[in-house]
Amino acid sequence: MVTIARADQPSPLELIIEPLPVGDDNRPGFLARLLERLRPVLKRNRTTLIFTNIRSIAERVCWCLRRRYPAQAPLFAVHHSSLAPERRREQVAGWCAAG
Repeated sequence: MVTIARADQPSPLELIIEPLPVGDDNRPGFLARLLERLRPVLKRNRTTLIFTNIRSIAERVCWCLRRRYPAQAPLFAVHHSSLAPERRREQVAGWCAAG
């Protein structure tokens, strides 16, 4: 059985592609800079998708977010093609329940 639902989008979607500045010896590492950049975005939005081009980076970002924001840790999840289908369904169900 398939059910198709159409929901009105109350606000426009926003896509931002923003490279991080290259690090140097006086600046924190890539993940630290990324987490700092994400902080205001995560704070002002109910949902945020973060795309990476490497699965290991996606997993590291998720791990770092869970450590930095332990109260919201269950809300952070990695979704990539290497996940078992059942695990992906669990994550999507969790997102839907939280949202």
